[in-house]
Amino acid sequence: MRHAYAITSLLIILFINLAACSIPQDPQQTLKQVQSHRIIRVGATEAPPWISREGNEAVGIEAQLVQEFADSLGAAVQWEYRRFRRQPPRTSEPNHA
Repeated sequence: MRHAYAITSLLIILFINLAACSIPQDPQQTLKQVQSHRIIRVGATEAPPWISREGNEAVGIEAQLVQEFADSLGAAVQWEYRRFRRQPPRTSEPNHA
């Protein structure tokens, strides 16, 4: 009985792994565009210490990761900054008395 359970478990794991072989995908060919144009456009919102703006450049932990990735592809990073709109704090649900 244990032998059949082990084989069934192994086959399920194998099937899941084979089904996931096509993940991740790049249907818009983004990597090829980056390699041909040598530019990675990155959207950013300031959130120290992860990312902060210094002129047109970004600094911080996430900025460093992006820069290292771009370097590995021989590309430059083009930072595009957006303001994050803070949502008002949620209030408790109104009483329906």
